[in-house]
Amino acid sequence: MNTPSMDPVSALVMLAVMLMGPQLAPFIGIYAVVVLSSGVGAVWALSRSPKKTKTKAALFMLRINLTAVFLAWPLANFAQAQLALPDFQWWFPAVGLLVGVVGDDLVPLFRAVGAKFGIVLPSSGETK
Repeated sequence: MNTPSMDPVSALVMLAVMLMGPQLAPFIGIYAVVVLSSGVGAVWALSRSPKKTKTKAALFMLRINLTAVFLAWPLANFAQAQLALPDFQWWFPAVGLLVGVVGDDLVPLFRAVGAKFGIVLPSSGETK
């Protein structure tokens, strides 16, 4: 008899399916993994930053998790295209962890990568 596994990802997926319905199950699973991996990375980034209050730390975690969710598909698709792997969904946890670990240094990282490819990203104070 096959026993069901109750790892954190499966538990998150089961909870989300109960709340949102089985139609969204294929999408919920991969993004639950993204949130979990970016949360681990965000804790790592939080540990190397100056002390923050609990509220600021919680807002930091929320910001990093939402950033990872929004960047998971484009960055995973880009990585898959560059390395020619069969399924780009395998990159979602790695992208989530990378976004989490980089934390607040994500914008300077994007500027550096953009400069490498000749793309100039405006700073927050510049206007068009």
